[in-house]
Amino acid sequence: MHTTRLTAPSMFTAANGVSFVCVISSGANMRQRLYSTFFFIPVLVLLVGALASCGEEAPASPLPADTLDHPIRDTVHSAPRAIGTLADDRLKEVSGLAASRRSGNVFWVHNDSGDEPRLFAVDSSGRVLAVVTLASAVNEDWEDIASATVNGVPYLYVGDTGDNGAARSSVTVYRIVEPVVDSSWSGRELTIPAEHMTLTYPDGARDCEALAVDAAGELLYLVEKTGNERCGVYRATWKAGASPRMLERAGDFHVPHSISFFRLVTAADYSADGRVLLLRTYAALHEYAATAPRTPMELLSTATPVTLTAPALPQAEAVCISADTRDLFTVSEGKSQQLYRIGRPTKR
Repeated sequence: MHTTRLTAPSMFTAANGVSFVCVISSGANMRQRLYSTFFFIPVLVLLVGALASCGEEAPASPLPADTLDHPIRDTVHSAPRAIGTLADDRLKEVSGLAASRRSGNVFWVHNDSGDEPRLFAVDSSGRVLAVVTLASAVNEDWEDIASATVNGVPYLYVGDTGDNGAARSSVTVYRIVEPVVDSSWSGRELTIPAEHMTLTYPDGARDCEALAVDAAGELLYLVEKTGNERCGVYRATWKAGASPRMLERAGDFHVPHSISFFRLVTAADYSADGRVLLLRTYAALHEYAATAPRTPMELLSTATPVTLTAPALPQAEAVCISADTRDLFTVSEGKSQQLYRIGRPTKR
């Protein structure tokens, strides 16, 4: 049995003047089920800014400035702007977002646990172009999606890796060849065969909701969702098959916040040029960038993270980098959520 001590509620003031209360747990081995206790209050604040009109600058997430434990705040990326709305009633729990490697102005999204094993192709306005069912797949707890071109073939990888109770004996990553999507389509239905890879952890079950793929070696990276001081990173080389394969613990890193809640990593993406790793938490976006290609673990180990101005979202669990690395995109779970764009600087 793990004992967790709760400190007294603390008041924080964000850069935009908004104040809120958050209860912080000081236990060393916190479990995901404890976060629901103090998740409620920050979400109320995030909801205030979640209704920006398309094209308008989005209200910033009220992230307390004094909780960042690194000095670099963003001054070069553009402010987040809403560019579209995922108004389709089927898109109510979007927890994964990936930019197409094959079709311009196309994004792939999927719902969280309980939905059918399907992906939605949407354009930047949020309109559903196609619905792709993954044959023989199951959506136990889909948490993230990644796009990558391997040996000239564009693939989509779907991480069925969610495990809030740290109880699953194994997790699964699915892979399909990304289909071509035409911008004139409207909800076209497709079924595509899916390969899968069954994975186990070397140090026990855990909740990982962030998936990134390094196309150079077709390495899958899973980032642990934990409020602890150090966050684990796991990797494995893609190999389809029913036999479970053991992940390697590639290392760990510190998500740059002093508050446990703000250290929960909910999504990730790795750029096509190998120079940028993007992490999404409930209240922030952290970019790890280099001037030359680096592996995701190298970026986490050597690059100083830049905390971007993120839009205020009710439950932010999806993020991606455009194929040309010029833009970042994010969206929240919930009905009729807006898709936000953040422009990257042309030079770093």
